[in-house]
Amino acid sequence: DTQPRPSPLLAKVEALFREGYVIADGCIDAVQVETCLDVVEEGFKHYMHSVKQLDLQEELLASGFMEIKMRSAGRYDLQLPELSTEPFSFLLQDAPWMPLVHAALGSDATLTHFGCMLSFPGSATQPWHSDGPHMNAGGDPRFVAPVHAVNVFVPLVNLTAANGPTEYVPGSHLDFDAKVPSKTPSLKAGSALIFDYRLKHRGLGNSGTEERPLLYITYAKPFWLDVYNFDRKRYKNLPAVAKQASRAERTEKRQRTIFGGLP
Repeated sequence: DTQPRPSPLLAKVEALFREGYVIADGCIDAVQVETCLDVVEEGFKHYMHSVKQLDLQEELLASGFMEIKMRSAGRYDLQLPELSTEPFSFLLQDAPWMPLVHAALGSDATLTHFGCMLSFPGSATQPWHSDGPHMNAGGDPRFVAPVHAVNVFVPLVNLTAANGPTEYVPGSHLDFDAKVPSKTPSLKAGSALIFDYRLKHRGLGNSGTEERPLLYITYAKPFWLDVYNFDRKRYKNLPAVAKQASRAERTEKRQRTIFGGLP
């Protein structure tokens, strides 16, 4: 058979272009999920320790920092540099969603941002929003450009109606005011949802009893950069503070003090 066969990615790319989002199940395994959860937990603990030590609670509420921002009540946006290191290549260059990202954006698509949205019990539902506007060079306002950036959401816990999944409006990347029913996928931990940066969506409130960590990874065409959500002129860096010792480290230190370093 010499007839060309369509790429297995074709259906997913078509769904991304048409609906504005597509789901890929089972992208990272349970061990990788747990490793990421550890980084999120330690990162949040360290940032909040720094905020408390430096008495910056009001500044965190008012504006936030490059490393940690409060996007709405009980909902934190964390930057976690450790996730860009080689042990986490399964989230970056080796991620199973990369063929889809390249098919949608081109082989020169670049990683622009990554982090974690951490929603605590009691957090409120966000207003409807898109992560970025349409590209408009001053021409015909009815023109809709092809996708220029996508977000990849990877939940680190199973998303349920209680813990605050994300609600999307299909097709709203083409028309923000599209009058169609919204959808709220219940994803499993380690799955991925890839969506057009312009898609209308909102994180629902967390009425559960546990935190809801959701990794986000943003890719774009090389000419584009989000200078609003991650503007260094808008957000300053959180001043450095020594990391708080873990309970095990504090116990070990006490034992060395009491027993003079004896094993």
